[in-house]
Amino acid sequence: MKSWLSILILLLSVSFWNCESHHEIDFIVLDKSTKLPLENVYVNVGAGLDTNYNQSGFDGYTDSNGRFNGTFMTGMSYETRIIIEKEDYQSQILYNENPDTIYLLPNK
Repeated sequence: MKSWLSILILLLSVSFWNCESHHEIDFIVLDKSTKLPLENVYVNVGAGLDTNYNQSGFDGYTDSNGRFNGTFMTGMSYETRIIIEKEDYQSQILYNENPDTIYLLPNK
């Protein structure tokens, strides 16, 4: 009986440990008109349940090549939201997407 209980506890521990995982974000932001990389684009990545995207995530800026990347912990059923903003460009909000490239439109 003790061995079955030990196995059950081990399996439950492993299954709860696997409920969280690393989620990687890695993309490039380009000007949609010129196709050139955009530096210093603000990016906010959030994750959570029931549209509460403040349970996990991070933020920062694109580098000189327009690249933004990072890793954060998520629950198995977490939804993600990525907000992309730059002055003189139209902002974007992406839900549950992990694109390679994001194109921002300049404001008119």
